[in-house]
Amino acid sequence: MKTQPHILITLFFFLISSILYAQQPATIATDDDSFLHEMTIGLNTNTNSALIGGFSFKYAKQLKDQQKLAFGIELVGVKSHKEQKFVSPATGNTFISGKMNYLYSLRTQVGKEYLLFGKYPEDGIRLSAIFMGGITLGIVKPYYIEYNYTQSNGFPDYRVVPYEGPSVHLSQNILGKGGFFYGFDQLKLNMGLNVKSSLNFEFGKGELLQTVSG
Repeated sequence: MKTQPHILITLFFFLISSILYAQQPATIATDDDSFLHEMTIGLNTNTNSALIGGFSFKYAKQLKDQQKLAFGIELVGVKSHKEQKFVSPATGNTFISGKMNYLYSLRTQVGKEYLLFGKYPEDGIRLSAIFMGGITLGIVKPYYIEYNYTQSNGFPDYRVVPYEGPSVHLSQNILGKGGFFYGFDQLKLNMGLNVKSSLNFEFGKGELLQTVSG
C-alpha cells in the first residue's frame, strides 16, 4: 500500500512551522478558574529516537471543573538501539550498516485530562494527569545509500540505491547515505494502536497568564 508523498511532506512542514519550543500560549483565557480551550504544540524525545524524536500537538476542551477532553497527534521517528554509524573510507560520509528502512510513527490520540492540583487563572500553576490512546500509522521508507559499482579499469559508476544489507552492498563500496527525499514513492503503511499516560506540570506568567510553560 502506497500513499502520496506530498501529503506527508505537507503535514511534516506544517508541524515544523507550528512549533513554539517550550512556551505554549493558551488560546482562550477567561475569568473563570480555567481555560475553556487549550492547544499545546512542541517537541518530544523518546528512548528509541534521536535527541529530538518528533513533534506533538494536543487540543483540550473543558468538560467539567476537573476534567478536559483531549485530542492529540504525534509524529515520531523510531530508531533501533542497534543502529551504529560507519564512515566511508572513500568519502568520509557516514551511513548506518544494516539499516534497510526508516520508520515514522504517526499517532492519533483521544482521552481525558484530570486536574490534580492548582487552577487558572488565580494560582498560575497546575498538575494534571493525562490518559490517551488511539490508532498508530507506521510509515516505512526505504533507506538509500550511494554505492560504487565501478569495475576495475571501467568508467566511474556511482548510484543511489535502496540498501539491501552487507551481503549485497559491501561496506567498502558504500560512499554514504542517500538523500532524505529518496524513497518517498515507495512508502509502505502499517496500522497499530497506542496508549499513553503522563503527568503534566504547567506554570503561567504575565497578565492573564498570556504565556504558559510546561
